[in-house]
Amino acid sequence: MAKRKPTIPERAQLARAAVEYIEHYTAKEPDAGAYDLAFRGLGKIGWLHAESRDGIAAYAAQCWATGEEPYASHSHYDLQLAELDRQAQSRHNRRVALERSAELRRERDT
Repeated sequence: MAKRKPTIPERAQLARAAVEYIEHYTAKEPDAGAYDLAFRGLGKIGWLHAESRDGIAAYAAQCWATGEEPYASHSHYDLQLAELDRQAQSRHNRRVALERSAELRRERDT
């Protein structure tokens, strides 16, 4: 299975699940750190990209330590809008990279 980065709504869902995983396992393993527990829990998700797993685990550990609900200030609409913005930015970056690559090829070939 190919690894991929999660969408923003998926990221929010994974962060909430990681906090629940931390809460569950800190009672059983009090010596384990919150980040380590979250990282271990997210490691069970086969498609999750390693960089994303690391970032989500760090965010979940921070939320657990502060008692904050992950993405609490974001509505479902906010998360969807952020994902659309992220996709648009990604398309723009790809278009710019392709244009720059074509420009460099033209310079090289002349």
